[in-house]
Amino acid sequence: MNIPAGQTARATLPFLSDNFLRGKKRITTNWRVTPAQPVMIHGLRFLRTCWAGNDSQTGIPMSGIQFVARDHQKIVLFASQDPQCDGTEGIALAQAAILTVHR
Repeated sequence: MNIPAGQTARATLPFLSDNFLRGKKRITTNWRVTPAQPVMIHGLRFLRTCWAGNDSQTGIPMSGIQFVARDHQKIVLFASQDPQCDGTEGIALAQAAILTVHR
């Protein structure tokens, strides 16, 4: 995904992370999110954020993780979510996969 023309200065990692989470937050009740943590993945700086809540339509507890980075004018986003009724094994597996990504 490219950063729109004229938006480069505004497209900080915290701004991008919050923007991507906004859509999930709108459809989730009991929303909880961790503070974003910087993570280096093969030379690219990401912000890692974990979230949890209940799907607003089904009430099913969900948890998720997202990693957001900028590579010049490109936005890099990895995200995963899993129903907590199955535990967080899926999130751990997704995070392990994301941490192996190469440019």
